[in-house]
Amino acid sequence: MTTDEPRQDPLQQRVPLAPPVFAPPLAPAQPAVPLPTQTAPPALPSRPASPGKRNIAVIVLAIACSALLLSTIGLGVSTALLMQGGSASTPHPTPDPTSTSQGTSAGSTTTEVQDYPVTVASDLRVDHFALASDSSISTLYALVTNTSSNQVARSSFDITAYDADGRIIYRTLDLFYLLPDQTTVLDASFLTVLDELDHFVVEQLDIEWIDPPLSGGATIVEARTGDGHAEADLASTLSAAAEYTEVYLAVFVDDELIGICSDLTDFPANGGTLTVSCGLDPAYDNTEVDVEDLPSNAKLDVLLKIDYTFGE
Repeated sequence: MTTDEPRQDPLQQRVPLAPPVFAPPLAPAQPAVPLPTQTAPPALPSRPASPGKRNIAVIVLAIACSALLLSTIGLGVSTALLMQGGSASTPHPTPDPTSTSQGTSAGSTTTEVQDYPVTVASDLRVDHFALASDSSISTLYALVTNTSSNQVARSSFDITAYDADGRIIYRTLDLFYLLPDQTTVLDASFLTVLDELDHFVVEQLDIEWIDPPLSGGATIVEARTGDGHAEADLASTLSAAAEYTEVYLAVFVDDELIGICSDLTDFPANGGTLTVSCGLDPAYDNTEVDVEDLPSNAKLDVLLKIDYTFGE
């Protein structure tokens, strides 16, 4: 251990030797007399222990005392626990690391999409599930409806994909700002293929009910489909313009979603018009339909997804 005081040179601690004492020389005319006994030099004082060794000894002693104190405390705690009875020794259950909280929703339901179970926990209505997949990305779609006729629902959702062992493969977030009685689209993409998936959990994380600062929507003036694309001329009925609105064009056959696409745009206020065009993603639940050759009974609908931060 080092100290702030400079260490003394051991050579400077030594006491110098006393000079020897000799008898004076004998006078020549006198008889010889015995020489006086030579005085021995004083003994050297013992060298004091260095400060470093003293400090080490103190540290060792302190550690030993601390260990003894901890042992005593541990023994006391163990004795107290034993005296409390068997109930104190019962372990608490450990949460499943793969499970997720139930958010703020009232309960959960389970449905299926392409035979994959989907658990939904939400105060909003979530239905019409469909799945799309390519070589590296899978996308889960659903319709989300605010069933309140007088309140805006502002909510966030966690969408998680699990494997057969209950491990999380991928999770994502979707945000909603739903006007009264409005329906929009849940759109969750996962960086994985369907073969790796086992089930999904769609979970409402929070919800806020607010007075609507906006009303209206959009109507289709004319719609066209072909070669895997959808296009629609739209007229706005919104009471105010809404920036960063995702406009979805969804194709249904017998009330089943079979294709969908979207375009991000600044949606105009009431009276404004615009044209939206996008390539259809072949998403479906039970029956796959060729989106490049849609059947005659296919119907197209427009769904607005207003930006979550609207009005802020």
